[in-house]
Amino acid sequence: MITAAQAMAAQDCPWCKSMQSGTSLERAGKYAEAVKSYETALQLADGFGPTDHRRVFTLNLLAGGYADLGQFANAEQAYRRAISVVKETGNTGSIDYAVLLSNLSAIYTQEQRMDEAEGMLRESTSIYSRILPSDDVRLAVARTCLAQVLLGKKNYGDAELLLDEARDAFQEHPGASRGSMGTVMNNLGVLRRVEGRYDEAIEMYRQALAAFTAEMGPNHPVLVQILGNLGVVYTEDNRPGDAEAAFRQALALGEKTLGTEHPTYGEILQNYSVFLKKNGHKPEARKLAARAREILREAARHAGAGMTIDASAYSGQLKF
Repeated sequence: MITAAQAMAAQDCPWCKSMQSGTSLERAGKYAEAVKSYETALQLADGFGPTDHRRVFTLNLLAGGYADLGQFANAEQAYRRAISVVKETGNTGSIDYAVLLSNLSAIYTQEQRMDEAEGMLRESTSIYSRILPSDDVRLAVARTCLAQVLLGKKNYGDAELLLDEARDAFQEHPGASRGSMGTVMNNLGVLRRVEGRYDEAIEMYRQALAAFTAEMGPNHPVLVQILGNLGVVYTEDNRPGDAEAAFRQALALGEKTLGTEHPTYGEILQNYSVFLKKNGHKPEARKLAARAREILREAARHAGAGMTIDASAYSGQLKF
């Protein structure tokens, strides 16, 4: 059976061109342009028939683009549409279904709906475990996502075990995405920071930055969150010079690549205000904190009522 990815590469057709354009733009960090290409592709895919796999493939990537833009309500809707198509075909034990569950769980993680996210990820990893070898990179990515949820639920022991398993799998497959290893190292950095092991956290974040930079270049928006995480750990470790530099670099790159209305930018601005207050710059801290609240409030309004934005760790989306 030819997958949608193979069809996209093999055929010279309007849908293929829109999908190829979207993936290229997304890889370059041009998320808004990527979403427009995916939306065009979806209009074409909807004409292929209600259960055509290309609709699922397109919806998955479109949802990931919406998530990159902080449009979490749109992302959830697109993932749910894709899941409905898979359910209609009766393929709920498939890799496709596991991928969609993992990706939708990332949206729930952002919304702090941790119990629902954990349930989806455990179902997803169960499907992977039945189908894939234990060291398959797709299973490792799902374990990384589950570890992020467990970090949010303060289940640090189980999170660390999952991250160690994922790291081992990526090390055994050097051809796997460096970004996947970067995600693991970033989440291990989050864990080490919570434990107060600041030197180790800093080293993990630096490795995450190196991994993502090697794959995506020095100006990709995914670096913004990791730089912000570095600023937080430097703040907690009483290294104000390093914290200032990390926050300024994160904010500059965030402004350039995401825009000043993006929730990630607001979250980092909020953390920077905490740093400023701690280091005696209270008037500026109050001003930036107010601006951060405004950004996050507006982002939550657009993303979905009652949503809490959490940019503490990067969570990559899975492809088919």
